[in-house]
Amino acid sequence: MNPVDFEKIVLEIRKLAKKNTRDKSKKQFDYELFEYPFLEYVEKK
Repeated sequence: MNPVDFEKIVLEIRKLAKKNTRDKSKKQFDYELFEYPFLEYVEKK
């Protein structure tokens, strides 16, 4: 595997990790801010 391919793979993994961790922290933020009923309300809409 050449270095360019490896760098692309690392960047992709970082992007995925960033996206997933941000989503998780957003949910946690929503939960802390609005508590659970708000999340249920949003999911129903």
